[in-house]
Amino acid sequence: MKILKSKVDSGDWRLTEFINTNNISREDILTIIVSGNGFNQKYTLFYYEEPKPEDEKKGFWG
Repeated sequence: MKILKSKVDSGDWRLTEFINTNNISREDILTIIVSGNGFNQKYTLFYYEEPKPEDEKKGFWG
């Protein structure tokens, strides 16, 4: 089952690079929101991704 994730960035080219690097398909992109104006512009990407198995974390003593 896919989970919903988000990514916030200040540059559209960095967001595009993130999408291409992580091979996010068009079908998995829910929406891209642009907020602010001028130098304060923020891009928020909401997308679906398959959950990755988490690495086992060792406890405090081992």
